[in-house]
Amino acid sequence: MNYQPIKDDIMTTLFTPVYMSDPVYDILVSELRQTYPNACVLYIDRLHPHSWLYSRYNERKGMEEETILYHGTKHAYVKGIARDGFRYDKNVTSLYGKGTYFSPTAKVSVEYTNQDPNEHSYMFRNRVVSSSAKKGTSDIYVVEDDASCLPEYMICFYQSKDLPSIIPKKIPKAPKEPKAPKKAMA
Repeated sequence: MNYQPIKDDIMTTLFTPVYMSDPVYDILVSELRQTYPNACVLYIDRLHPHSWLYSRYNERKGMEEETILYHGTKHAYVKGIARDGFRYDKNVTSLYGKGTYFSPTAKVSVEYTNQDPNEHSYMFRNRVVSSSAKKGTSDIYVVEDDASCLPEYMICFYQSKDLPSIIPKKIPKAPKEPKAPKKAMA
């Protein structure tokens, strides 16, 4: 199984890798593991949303507080979210009302993902205007206003409950080194 980040002409202008050597990587993984302890992160990309998307969010935010929330999604929707942000008209889940669903708990957002053919799952870490996020449950927030949420990072990961078959079930023991022959005494 090859590691292949989602990249094409559109995506290279929207994503920049966050390398493991970058302190931001450690912060993001630490935040993620607070609510999804067994996360197996493959890579993280920082989004560079179109200027209109960023401007629209900042205009909506104004002086209001914002919160960091996760949004799990299907592989097929990653490019659209990165390019256009969250779109109210594209949402189909409506258990708690029509809108885009977010959670402060990464493990809850994982339930809204699916795995691509390489068994990768995708989640966005987002900035959300606090006053626009209505509680669906204690772990789910519904946002009806597209301008109130800004995807900031895309996290690609293996779901901990379904680790891929390339990880051995039992780690083989290293072979013992042969002992050097003893020298004969003269």
